[in-house]
Amino acid sequence: MRDTPNGLTIEEIARAAHLSRTTATKYLNSLFVSGQLNMRKSGPAKIYSLSARLPADQVLSKSSGPVLILDDSYTVREASESFLHTFGIRMEDLAGRDVVGTAISPGFIGRIRDPVKQALAGRESVVDAWIPIGREWRAFCIRVVPLVFGWGAKGVAIRLEDQTGELLAREENSFLADMLNDSPLAITVVDFLGNHFYSNTMNGELHGYSAAEFLKLNLRDIDCPKSAQKIAGHMNSLKEKGRLSFEVEHLHRDGHRIPLEVHAKVVKWGDRDVIVSIATDITERKRAESVIRESEDKFRTIFEHSPYPIAINSAPEQKFLAVNPAFLAVSGYTEEELLGKNPVEAGILSLAETAKLVAHSLLSGRLENVPLSVQSKDGRKIHVIFSSIPVTIAGRSAHLTVTAEVTKLKRIEEELLKKTKDLDAANSELTAIDQELRKNNELLRINEQVLRENGETFRALVEQSGEGIIIVDFSGIVRFANRRAFEIAECPPDLSMMETLNIFDLISRDFQENAARDFQQIWRGIDSYEVYYKIVTLEQNEKWVACIGKKITFRGTPAVLISFRDITGRKLAEEDLRESEQKFSTLFEDNPVPLTLVSAEDGRFADINEAFLNGTGFSRQEVIGRTATELNLFSDPDAYAGMVARLGEQKQIRGLEMQCRKKNGDRAICRFSSRIILMRGQPHIISTIEDITERRAADIAFQTMVSSMLGTSGPKSLDRITENLAAWLRADCVMIGRILPDRKHVEVLSMIRDGKRITGFCYALEGTPCEDAAAKGFCYYTDNAAQAFPQSRDLREFGIRGYAGTPLRNSDGKTVGIISIMTREPLDLPPSARQIIDIIAVKAASEIGSVPARGITGKMQGNRQARQGRTS
Repeated sequence: MRDTPNGLTIEEIARAAHLSRTTATKYLNSLFVSGQLNMRKSGPAKIYSLSARLPADQVLSKSSGPVLILDDSYTVREASESFLHTFGIRMEDLAGRDVVGTAISPGFIGRIRDPVKQALAGRESVVDAWIPIGREWRAFCIRVVPLVFGWGAKGVAIRLEDQTGELLAREENSFLADMLNDSPLAITVVDFLGNHFYSNTMNGELHGYSAAEFLKLNLRDIDCPKSAQKIAGHMNSLKEKGRLSFEVEHLHRDGHRIPLEVHAKVVKWGDRDVIVSIATDITERKRAESVIRESEDKFRTIFEHSPYPIAINSAPEQKFLAVNPAFLAVSGYTEEELLGKNPVEAGILSLAETAKLVAHSLLSGRLENVPLSVQSKDGRKIHVIFSSIPVTIAGRSAHLTVTAEVTKLKRIEEELLKKTKDLDAANSELTAIDQELRKNNELLRINEQVLRENGETFRALVEQSGEGIIIVDFSGIVRFANRRAFEIAECPPDLSMMETLNIFDLISRDFQENAARDFQQIWRGIDSYEVYYKIVTLEQNEKWVACIGKKITFRGTPAVLISFRDITGRKLAEEDLRESEQKFSTLFEDNPVPLTLVSAEDGRFADINEAFLNGTGFSRQEVIGRTATELNLFSDPDAYAGMVARLGEQKQIRGLEMQCRKKNGDRAICRFSSRIILMRGQPHIISTIEDITERRAADIAFQTMVSSMLGTSGPKSLDRITENLAAWLRADCVMIGRILPDRKHVEVLSMIRDGKRITGFCYALEGTPCEDAAAKGFCYYTDNAAQAFPQSRDLREFGIRGYAGTPLRNSDGKTVGIISIMTREPLDLPPSARQIIDIIAVKAASEIGSVPARGITGKMQGNRQARQGRTS
């Protein structure tokens, strides 16, 4: 019979077996009853053929995996030990019971219904499914085989093959492949001969080659000659140590050089050792270093040409390391007589004055504007105001000291006048805005009426949409569906979905729990992001769909508007992509750039690498399963919420800068590149994080100093200084004033307040922080400036809290003006702020003399008129 699949008659079998027809008939009937033969009639003849069914007693003995045997009434007859262990159930709870009423997972029973029907009809079938077992989901290949029991009854054998590990590995590989290819860093894999095995997209963009062209290049083809000479040494170090960091220069396709910082590590690629390299373009850093060197040269120029005596002393010995020409001119000493000695040894400072400095430092913690009596080489006593600033020279601690001769200072009171025309302008602007809002309200009313009138037009557009659009109530009943929705669900044209179909009937059992959860979120008013479900159409075909839902009001009741499209083809393509991910599974943890993987549903960290933990100070146990808000990682939670919202709209973000907090409370400016990916069927956010705190602070401070010092003179120079200081320190008000001859008033030469240029008035000093700055030097109040100077009405009216000011002195050491910086919030100056403000003050003091005086009489009269207008 094996050679004649179409079967044989009784006569043909009796002849071939050399049996009588009666004996052959009895033997064939017993085999037919036991299920080992099939029989069909062809006219009066009976045709026998081999049955596809297996004997039930052979199934369990030949299988070591999970096996369940059912009869044609779905009653459990046998189960292997492996099956009972997998589902955590006893044979006493299964034997002789309908499988639907047992404690086996409902998800498993739902997936085998149709395959069991086919097996009972004699057709073997295979399905792949995720089955919930206990608290976890596991992937199985389910094979349903027809069989026959010894007494002739039909049944089925259900065999399970666990494929969970293989599917999870493919998903993880796909995620890592996307992460590496989209990384903002250049990542390569090479052997120890310099041949490329892998290169991400960034490498091609950085060097000017396509991905295929770049893979054909050897390291020696892209290294500059000087860098190529070091390749052998780098390879030997990597073989010895396993990892290495170094700088190289590569050649772009057009010939220009690219400086790179490279972090390399030896890893396994299959059965061989290869080198994974992560390169960062440091062109901007090299350019910044060049700018810093230029800045040092400019500082040296200012040091040498300053009209104030300046010295640099070692710490803590206080020995002279450098003195400027002004210091030598005032003291009468030569440079050789001073260098290497402290002020006492040189005879400039007495022991009594030294004790005064020590006491002042212990009491106040700093040395600012300390009155001293020093002695020149010829014995002449000089009364000065002494200030000392801690600095670092060539990596060593030192002190920068500045002295100025003391002159009698008269106190003046600061008074800032409100400008009536500014208030009028602001009032006019508010009136115009109010009128514009009224026009907009009327326009909205008209638009609303137009929308109502065009409702039928909108319905026609929905009917012609390329996506399926349905409206369901919160029980799942379909209330409206367009043509495309019928096509995707494979519904007959004459079927009314609004009367007969519940949306949950279409969703595969494996995804109904997710669908129910998503419906609950929409009920609470949370618009869903794009989610993916497997559906079973009315023609019993499985499809994947991508859906987006929103809560609406339909015919006076709450409902859900769902837009969905068929993505079955895309899902099949994604399965193919996952096969390539295994090669890159080790790169996530070893990446020197901080990486995070966060659930897009609840914002909880799913994974982070060692670079993130090293940069933030947290441990893995403190991060995994928690949100960024719980860890207090972002200084501005609203900015983080904005980033998440933007991700939901754009799906990816590149180069977004935000301020973050480390575990110890330190703040850092970080640059984020993020995108939304699918991980194990769920949306996640993958982010790379670059700490740019030091680079940003240095850039802003240096740009402020350079922009304020160069390119202008006279009034324009003062205007530039106030604008730069206001932008850099985020001040609400910055002004530069000249002390008038009466020593009681200040003429404002340049002022910017709330982003506007203010001109044409002066103010009195007495009872203001400017009075302290003029008398004592640099003055700094981080908060409560208005309470500290209750006589200053303007500080109180404008709500000033933070204040910083410094005197402007001419070449004779006389205070000729003041720079003032004010904020309505607490003022937190950067570490280098005072040094830069002092340098800018030298420039401002030299420019004050070039601004002509306008006369105090007219100004004071204008002040009185402004004050009267404000009072009325």
